[in-house]
Amino acid sequence: MGITYEKETLKLENKIGIEEVEKLLAYLLETEKLSIDMTKLSHLHTAIFQLLLVFQDKIEKIYPPEDKNLQLLIKGGFKL
Repeated sequence: MGITYEKETLKLENKIGIEEVEKLLAYLLETEKLSIDMTKLSHLHTAIFQLLLVFQDKIEKIYPPEDKNLQLLIKGGFKL
């Protein structure tokens, strides 16, 4: 699994690699507001993280990952 694109929710699960960047960019450009569910995320490529940071004004809610290291990254980068 990777990224599940829903109307106003983005689900990031397991390992998210660089191959998701183009599709994610297109989704973020088309979506006005969204929530991100990262609860099942185990690895996030830095390019994906940077892309999410660029579009963070569109993010209304983030459900942080269970992984403690990823939690620190998300809490350090986003206004939660």
